[in-house]
Amino acid sequence: MAQEPLKVIVVGAAGRMGLRIAAMIQENPGFLLAGAVERKDHPRIGGDIGEMAGTGQNHVLLSGELSDVISRGDVIIDFTTAETSMKVLPLAAKSGKSAVIGSTGFTAAQMQEIRKLAQKIPCVVSPNMSVGVNVMFRVIGDLAKILGDDYDLEVVEAHHRSSREELLEGLNFLKKEAMV
Repeated sequence: MAQEPLKVIVVGAAGRMGLRIAAMIQENPGFLLAGAVERKDHPRIGGDIGEMAGTGQNHVLLSGELSDVISRGDVIIDFTTAETSMKVLPLAAKSGKSAVIGSTGFTAAQMQEIRKLAQKIPCVVSPNMSVGVNVMFRVIGDLAKILGDDYDLEVVEAHHRSSREELLEGLNFLKKEAMV
């Protein structure tokens, strides 16, 4: 018997990552794009997200409110900003929806709130979904544990010129947290 596809809502759906995620969801029969959300003033609100993503019309219209589409999905994928994610997560928790957050720039207080919310729902938060960066986080944490307080750790990194400052700050925060 065929399993029902996982119904996904994409927040930040008209952005570069959001459009790519929407396209990948539509290309995979194990997933169903159930909703697409952008900020209220986005010029493409009401447009077909499939057409925007280049996968053809799918009749999933870009909404300006997560609350308008949240009942349609099983999981919310959010690649926006820390500020937006801090609005998305409480709504996900209240609605019992799983969440995948790829936003960056969270403060220590916001990370503490995320941890509380993640106790209520399945939740993955990573400012970078690449395997390499997540391995780096793991290795940094392991190094800090193995070496202990007798050593100071420093990680030097390079980024491409179009990296946004808040993305780099988010990575730096998580590297520091991994070292603790």
